[in-house]
Amino acid sequence: MINVTSLQKILNVRPSEWSIVTKLFWLQFFQGTGIAFFFTASFSRFLESFPATELAWVMIISSPFLFITGWIFNKFEHKLSLIKLGTGTIIAMAASILLFHLGSIYIDAGWFYYGLFAWYYVLYLSSNLGFWSITSTLFDVRQSKRLFSVISAGDIPAKFIGYTVAYFFVKAVGPINLLWPASIFMLGSLPFIYRISQMGVIKNHQHQHHQYRSQQEIIESTSGNRFWVIIKRFTLNTLIRRIAILTFLISCCLAIINYAFYAEIKDAHHDDKSLSNFILLFLAVSQIIAMLVKFIFTSRIITVLGIKKSLLITPLVLITLLLLILTAEMFLGNHKIIFYAFGAAAIAIEVLKTAINTPVFLSVMQPLNHAERTKAHAIVKGIMDPFAFLFSGVLLLFLTFKLQDYSLLGIIFVLIFFTLAWLISIVLVDKSYRHILLKTISSRYFSQDDFTLSDEDIRNQIRKKIKTGNELEVINILQMLNSQIRSESKEIIFDLLDHPSDNVKKETILLIQNRKLKGAAAKLQQLANHSNNNDVKWLAVQTLCLEENSHAHQKHFSHHLQPEIRAAAFSGMLLSKDLHAIQEAEIKIGELIQSADEQEKMLAVFVLNKVKDYYMHPLHAHLFNESKEIRFRAIQALGKSATENILFSIFNLFKENQRAVLDALQAAAERAVPVIYMNLYSGQYPPELKERLIGLLGKIGGPASHEVLLKLLTEYPKDASLVVKALHRSRFKSTTETRDLLEKISFEFLVYAVELLYMQKNLNPDQPNYTVLISALNMELLEIRNVLLSIFGCLYDHEKIFKIKQGLDMKKKDTIANAMELIEVTVKKELASKFNTLYEPADIDQKCYLLKGMFPQQAIQKAEEILDRILEEKPIYYTSWTKAYSMYVSKKYNVPVNPELIKKYIHSENQLLHETALYSV
Repeated sequence: MINVTSLQKILNVRPSEWSIVTKLFWLQFFQGTGIAFFFTASFSRFLESFPATELAWVMIISSPFLFITGWIFNKFEHKLSLIKLGTGTIIAMAASILLFHLGSIYIDAGWFYYGLFAWYYVLYLSSNLGFWSITSTLFDVRQSKRLFSVISAGDIPAKFIGYTVAYFFVKAVGPINLLWPASIFMLGSLPFIYRISQMGVIKNHQHQHHQYRSQQEIIESTSGNRFWVIIKRFTLNTLIRRIAILTFLISCCLAIINYAFYAEIKDAHHDDKSLSNFILLFLAVSQIIAMLVKFIFTSRIITVLGIKKSLLITPLVLITLLLLILTAEMFLGNHKIIFYAFGAAAIAIEVLKTAINTPVFLSVMQPLNHAERTKAHAIVKGIMDPFAFLFSGVLLLFLTFKLQDYSLLGIIFVLIFFTLAWLISIVLVDKSYRHILLKTISSRYFSQDDFTLSDEDIRNQIRKKIKTGNELEVINILQMLNSQIRSESKEIIFDLLDHPSDNVKKETILLIQNRKLKGAAAKLQQLANHSNNNDVKWLAVQTLCLEENSHAHQKHFSHHLQPEIRAAAFSGMLLSKDLHAIQEAEIKIGELIQSADEQEKMLAVFVLNKVKDYYMHPLHAHLFNESKEIRFRAIQALGKSATENILFSIFNLFKENQRAVLDALQAAAERAVPVIYMNLYSGQYPPELKERLIGLLGKIGGPASHEVLLKLLTEYPKDASLVVKALHRSRFKSTTETRDLLEKISFEFLVYAVELLYMQKNLNPDQPNYTVLISALNMELLEIRNVLLSIFGCLYDHEKIFKIKQGLDMKKKDTIANAMELIEVTVKKELASKFNTLYEPADIDQKCYLLKGMFPQQAIQKAEEILDRILEEKPIYYTSWTKAYSMYVSKKYNVPVNPELIKKYIHSENQLLHETALYSV
């Protein structure tokens, strides 16, 4: 006999989910059994009285009932808790079944049996809305892909029991008497909804629902015009709209297939009793097949293939079978072959729809928040299904009327058309699904609209806004003007030099300088001579002195009495393209560098800092021999113009000015890359510097940094975690040559993470001496997660991976699930599935069971083996905290470890490791 644990593994259900999953299964089972008995009673009685072609009228009759049911459910969903709504729905369904049984005693008219069979669709819709409104709030998108097939499988044995019992007993007791067990089974589901309510898992739904409602929705809900509100929601949310269209196409296909199949059976079975029995037997067989597929294979199929490919299975199978039937109809003319082919198609589609299509389809809605998810269910089931029934019924009647008789060929062509539309719709739904996953874990971005200055009214409005707007608004206008430099915009830009805000003036002068705009000299000179703001004065002088043919300005300001003005003039001259001006400024700065006056040296450094990305003075290195303050300022004055020699020389100043040296190397950009590479593993600097230098290569970025970082990956694999994070930071995009290497490293880190997981598992969490160590290992696992995300960013899509990381860091259940689902559709399947298994919220034993194939080393089981592994730094570098606490545990709790592993940390420059090693020896 299979125990619970084995059953959980077979069904892919985690222990923490088992209780709620079983209750939902039995809730679905009892409701499904009741509906199956009702279907058997109504369908058998209908076929005894009417031809199968009359089913088109049943579709039409049922559609208004379905619309009303959906509307009522949506109305009460906003007012009642889900438990109360579900309970009320069950009682109402049971009561309606008993009313129909009572009506059958006194009514024997044809319209009653039309209504009876049409009511089956109402019960099915009500059951689905009530059941899935509860279920969809309990699980995130990742859980839904695993669990919805198991939970909804309760409907399959229910139908099997209903159809099988009916097959054997319908003749003996009569179809109508099956309504008694139908109502009993329906009421039998009440204890399970009560037990779910007792668990308290959905007690906060109502609060969450209102929390998600926007102000606009609240206004809409009180407007009284619910129809237009629903239409608006339908058109605004792309995912809901496309799901609704896909639902319509699927419902139309299934309705037409069932109609055609029943009509084919009617031709083969002229006796109504044998006809109903044949259909019941067919339905029972299809449910057995569906149950086996759904219980064992569905969640695994979805996991392996993903959403899109799983949804494509049913329409691809359908169109293949339809083409076979069409070929048989047109060329063979053998009615028996066509009949069996259509039977195979009907069984296949029923099985695939029940086992794969429905659970996957429900999973697609899971990334939506609770309120939107409920709206989606209401629109899909309450609007599109009824509309599909109405449309299909009218279409079938039209075809029958147009062709004067039932035509299988016409039906097949219609089905092929709908199936092709079904395939296209799946592609669009998948696109919206990916978008909504990204949207749910990312922030919004603002982009400005293009504007034109050719209209006088627009220019006047801009001038008005400049006068009345605040400082930030005016600077924003300036940035927009920068996008369209022309005579009209230059006039407005120059006017901003008269703006009362000094920040606006500074931004305006920088724009004039960067865009080399002519015509503002008079206003700039006014600011240079009379501004009270030193920054404005500096920028104005600098801009005047870097203009072409500005010798008069250069001569005037370079001999100014104020040192700051002279410095501004020198910086402008160095930035100009005037060779004579550059040489003159260079001589003046050289004199300042060699001056005995400390203030003049500082003035020289100040000028060099202003032009560091464009010019480096030949005597710059002399400043490193001056006072500590000047040395510090001289390092800060290095930028993109720095030579390799001077960059090599500043490495000698690391201990004194580490932060300033690192900033200078970053400012030097690609020129610093070979210098960093030469010093990285020289052994002259502390090990802690290695991490900062590798990170610096990531900040610098560019082809030179990428080349060095890729070299480090192969030369120093132990530092792979540092290197890949630097690659990701530099926005490296993998090539064909580097893809294999990065995927190989990804798999290695996944194996490392699995080993850490087993370490956690084998450390007894009940012993307090291991609690902190387990937490430390968890931090190591999170670090590996970040490393893997960095690699995925380089391999696939930087922006998506960045948003995925944001989603995982938010620590909200739904957001984490959506982020992991985005991993699934972005990252290579072999890597994504293992990553998600590792980092999904789940029991550690379950994770280890699923990943056992990745960890063959069964030797690492005891605490001492784990501590040795950490202190040896295998398979990865561990954080100082993890190593220090491992030494502390070995000493404090007498866990034997190799003493040589502790001794090597006695000489560590890290104070924590040094002191802990001394304590532990």
